[in-house]
Amino acid sequence: MASVTTADSLAGWTIDGRFLLLYRATEFPPHLDRMDISNGRREPFLRIDPQDKVGLTSWGPIVLSADQKTYAYGLRHYTSQLYLVQGAR
Repeated sequence: MASVTTADSLAGWTIDGRFLLLYRATEFPPHLDRMDISNGRREPFLRIDPQDKVGLTSWGPIVLSADQKTYAYGLRHYTSQLYLVQGAR
């Protein structure tokens, strides 16, 4: 299928089997597309907007329930602390 690339990851199928649910882990903000397998047409399905974006380095995978009403995903954060020391000898 022309509209599926090596950058796509499969999150699942719709219950009726007519659509693939795809995402690209390299894109931010995370979002799922719904692709019609009969013609390859893609359309937005779900956009995920994490509240805490500080230190966000990557995300995924996305897992959906069978009815696509519930989902879960992972986020990876990298944070550090900077200390300012004055008058040290």
